[in-house]
Amino acid sequence: MNATLIGCPAVPALLDAYLHRRLPHPQHAMFRDHLDTCQPCWEIWNRYRWDAAAGQRLLAALRDFLGSSYRPYLDSSRALHDEWIAAQPRTAAGIRHFFENSEAYLYNLVIWHASGNRPGYVTAAIPYLTGARIILDFGSGIGQDTIDLRNLGHAVLPCDLPCPSARFMRYRLRQAGHDHRVADPRQLDPPPPADTLWIIDTLDHLPDIPAALGPVLQRVDQVICENLRTARAHGGQGFHQRRTYAEASDLLACFDLREHPTPYELPITVFTRRSAVPSRPTRKRA
Repeated sequence: MNATLIGCPAVPALLDAYLHRRLPHPQHAMFRDHLDTCQPCWEIWNRYRWDAAAGQRLLAALRDFLGSSYRPYLDSSRALHDEWIAAQPRTAAGIRHFFENSEAYLYNLVIWHASGNRPGYVTAAIPYLTGARIILDFGSGIGQDTIDLRNLGHAVLPCDLPCPSARFMRYRLRQAGHDHRVADPRQLDPPPPADTLWIIDTLDHLPDIPAALGPVLQRVDQVICENLRTARAHGGQGFHQRRTYAEASDLLACFDLREHPTPYELPITVFTRRSAVPSRPTRKRA
């Protein structure tokens, strides 16, 4: 399929399918690339996803949390990009300071969730969590996965830097009647007694994975992250450390964690310790 087939006239008709990830992968990638390079179409997309989020409890919670500073229709992706360019952090401390102070990232996470654009990571992972006793949600963001996993009966410890997103997460956890304690990722040695590391869309934020997660990776029996086999590089944000599937899997193999086969179309990748007995999902016969 020629990339020129995705142009401005096609955008309005494809927005819903793109939002809910129903486009075939090549067309999805071409649509994404068009949005990344066409500002008028990006503005249409930003308004569309905000409209899709309207009426969702999550967006209402953000409005209540921020009060008079709430900014509807904020283009958080562009704001994040511009903030990063202006800050130009080059050290681990500088990058940490960026995230600790970015309200745009809070908006970005909320709109991604509330619009329905975020993949159904928790639903996809249910068959692989049957043996999970304690889950460490590393990079827990606004806490949606922590809440969803707890609602499924799992013991979950959220973990994130002190930042606007984590403050919103604690607000949401209190509102839901949950334990609102959040671990600091800089204080995980010794690691908490977790057997499963849940780390969605966070590996690419870590400049040095062994330094950030070494004690945790030595302890857990299972790691669940986003699908590392699909293309993830877009948007131009400089804070992503785009590792290939091979690079990430080789790194985890150093901690005796190997990929547990999952269907390619799932939005997750599962790694298990070779000495552990992995959860085996039940396959329905056609």
